Amino acid sequence: VFICALAGALVFGLDSPAALSDESLRRYPLTRLDRLAARYAIGLFDPLWLLVFVLDFSIAAGFVATSAARWWAAFPAAAVLFLTNYLAAHLLAEVVGRITATRVGSAALILAFAVLLASAGALPLALQGPNRPDTRVVLAALKFTPPLAVATIVTGASALASLGAMLVTLVWLLGVGFALVSLEGRPVRSKAVAGAEATWNSPYDLFAAVFGPTLAPLLGKTLRYYVRTPLFTLFYLFCVIGPTLLAPAFGSAPRP
Repeated sequence: VFICALAGALVFGLDSPAALSDESLRRYPLTRLDRLAARYAIGLFDPLWLLVFVLDFSIAAGFVATSAARWWAAFPAAAVLFLTNYLAAHLLAEVVGRITATRVGSAALILAFAVLLASAGALPLALQGPNRPDTRVVLAALKFTPPLAVATIVTGASALASLGAMLVTLVWLLGVGFALVSLEGRPVRSKAVAGAEATWNSPYDLFAAVFGPTLAPLLGKTLRYYVRTPLFTLFYLFCVIGPTLLAPAFGSAPRP
């Protein structure tokens, strides 16, 4: 749920409505932190995060119903995990947005995404045989991540282990929140070029002209948006080379 929420936030976007943007809220007697808190509080009512909220608390309720966890530990842990997930998604979107705000950053992000895809396909093959890592070491390291820390609590661990897991989750929540507030306070570098001339005979406009003078301007603008937006470029890259790079990982699965 945690990873899917992060991916869904990037795919569907986390932009606030124009009426609730930071520029609009400046009309009211609010400090920067007040405007930030208002925007993120309203964002909690986005359908995506309502779904994540229901999933997190449904899982916690399931463990409580089966007497595998105590309600006074499971539900607060689910709440902290949800808030950590929400702030982490905003932090990730903010970082990606600032990287793609420059032309060099967009190219570097696309290259890093391609390397990540290649690693996803080659890593399972490289970790087979004598290079296979110790599962206990991997699980011990993953327990310091929010999802597994909360899993320690809701699966009925001892009081001491549950307290340590809750502290880990709270540290993540405070750390992500502090990073997000600090990043929001920094100005965003724009990749817009001042004084650039508008062109109306680009390949986008020539292709859109086929549909007549009424639809051509709208289609030309739409094509430029979907081709030039770095986030969509990442999706196109994944659709083209993703299956090829991930095929070795699925092909190496043991056969029955």
